[in-house]
Amino acid sequence: MKKILLLAVAALSLTQSAMAQLTDDGFYRVQNYTTNRYISIIDNKSYTQTMTTSPDLLALQTMLTLDKVLTDPSTVFYINKVSYDATYSADVCNIQGQGTDMYEIIRHYLYVKDQTYGKGQKYRAFAIESGTHFLGDNTGTSDEGMLNVNKENRDWRIIPFGADTDNYFGVKPTVIADGRYFASLYCGFAYSHYSTGVKSYVVDRIWEGNAVIREIEGIVPMKTPVIIECSTSDFSKNRLDFTKDNGANVGTNMLKGAMFNIYYMSHNNRVLNDPNTMRVLGICSNGKPGFVKKTTSQLLAMPPNTAYLVVPQGTEDELPLMYYEDFVAAGIDGVTMNGTSVSDVRTLSGVTVRKNATTTEGLPSGVYIWNKKKITVK
Repeated sequence: MKKILLLAVAALSLTQSAMAQLTDDGFYRVQNYTTNRYISIIDNKSYTQTMTTSPDLLALQTMLTLDKVLTDPSTVFYINKVSYDATYSADVCNIQGQGTDMYEIIRHYLYVKDQTYGKGQKYRAFAIESGTHFLGDNTGTSDEGMLNVNKENRDWRIIPFGADTDNYFGVKPTVIADGRYFASLYCGFAYSHYSTGVKSYVVDRIWEGNAVIREIEGIVPMKTPVIIECSTSDFSKNRLDFTKDNGANVGTNMLKGAMFNIYYMSHNNRVLNDPNTMRVLGICSNGKPGFVKKTTSQLLAMPPNTAYLVVPQGTEDELPLMYYEDFVAAGIDGVTMNGTSVSDVRTLSGVTVRKNATTTEGLPSGVYIWNKKKITVK
């Protein structure tokens, strides 16, 4: 098959899944009718083997354990019904997920057909190119499955997603420290905070060995890497509500995001860890939550849908979290050097520009941090 066909089939698998109770445009999860596994996107690329007709579906997998499904944004899809094809008695759809738009990737829409004559209990998804290609889930009862084409288990449920339903997305904290609960997130959809006590933060700057985190008010824009603070370790009480409305620009953010972590056969889509310039959410040696250095033996690549901190070489191994309000309250009013006190001069983003300074002579104009105070060079 051509690459375009392979991608079309991959996209089709998404569509099928998503059509089990498809009504209007919206967010859905797709569950196989026989295996009960849900479709997940683990790459945004597909490939095909030259001189064969076997499509590459390794960008998609299925998972069974509900706790994993409910805490994994890769299992949520936005389905847009573009038109209806009377010839095939099927909806023609475009699918979005993990920051990927299937039509943009493969230039194909997907066909989704209700097998229960309007009751929305079973759907089949297919792509049309040199024939009709249906998507199915492999047999077996393992927690993870692989998709197939034109074989078994071709019926799917399409389950509406909603923060106020049993088919929700909840944040599962990965760091519990100092009585607080944190996780990092890099999500392909914009979202608001549905559960009380859930907050999202960007890293505004590094200051005096701290990662200063600033809260995002309102909707968090799509593909914004963040740190999320939860009120509990129970992910069912840390719900986010996905939306197609994008939020406002969040301003300065030193965080970067990893959407995928796959290295298998022809798929290589991951962000490798560089201990010299990367820090990840963890627990500092003093027991406080923060960003910490991980060796490549401890962490080879960033987990999917997570955020990490990019830092200049020479940055401290540990950067405890500091709330922006505490940074402002630290007394960083404008001052001048007195010629006797000695301290490093740093930019507002935390880069040291002069060590053991007692004068600003020779520094470019701007605002700096010296001796835990803000200074202005004119």
